[in-house]
Amino acid sequence: MQELVQQGLIERKTGEQGVSYLLAEEALFSQTRMKAIESSEDPCILKCVRVLYNGKIKLVYLTGGYRRLDQCLPGMKSGDYRALAGAMMREVLFIRGNSILSCGCIDLSADRVFVDWSEKDVRLVCLPVRDKVPIPEAEFESMLREKLLQWGSLLPPEEQSGLEELNEQLSDPTESLQTLAEHFASYRHRAPMPGPMRREAGQMKLELSSVGTVPPVAFVVDHTPFLIGREWGTVDGAIPGEYPRVGRKHCRIEAGPGGYQVVDVNSKNGTWVNDVKLQPLVPAELAHGSVLRLANVSFAVRITGGGA
Repeated sequence: MQELVQQGLIERKTGEQGVSYLLAEEALFSQTRMKAIESSEDPCILKCVRVLYNGKIKLVYLTGGYRRLDQCLPGMKSGDYRALAGAMMREVLFIRGNSILSCGCIDLSADRVFVDWSEKDVRLVCLPVRDKVPIPEAEFESMLREKLLQWGSLLPPEEQSGLEELNEQLSDPTESLQTLAEHFASYRHRAPMPGPMRREAGQMKLELSSVGTVPPVAFVVDHTPFLIGREWGTVDGAIPGEYPRVGRKHCRIEAGPGGYQVVDVNSKNGTWVNDVKLQPLVPAELAHGSVLRLANVSFAVRITGGGA
């Protein structure tokens, strides 16, 4: 990405509606990657609009409601930055695991990374362009670590002590990006959902075990509400990236009048109980022996205690 800018093949622009990129050559544009961005259910990838500008392709990203990272850093708290760093690493891993998109298409400039302050999450510009020279994963990861260290140094002096653990682990190449992402995304502040309820010993317990999957997936639902999806660091039950059809936030287990119920939270690929597809946001009962299916991943439902 940076190399294409330096070569004059991509020109960055900033306008009232957001940021944009003017492509010097039509051959740079990738329709396949454009479709992947348009169809992605990942809210952290900013949506892109393609327009013609003086005969050239212009890619426009609407960033209203978000703040530029470089404008946030001088007044940011260390805990918020740790959460954003975790979210940034998590998102890079998500794009890296995508068979169409490329990490090399992410703009890592601090004025082109955006912050959703209400969610303590990042919004990234991922360009639908072809890789002239694909950047190796190790090189991009090293660049990302350097950027995170650099950005952290821009926090107020009194916040620097709160970044010691993050800086130490970013500087340690033996610490995998996935481990760092899982750890630091947990600092993210989430608004509590109403009515949290812990199941005490001797009460009902719900266990979900995947059927016929490799690797296997299993959860013990020890509290409600219990959110399931692929966005680890945000959900309670994290589905591995090997199952991309499951939504980042797919469904929620809740306490019902007689036990447990499941709610599809507007997932793209649907939730089923015993082959009956759920309507979004409409609770359905989960009983012992039921089969819960999230997209193409099925779970056996086991409920014990409480007379189940």
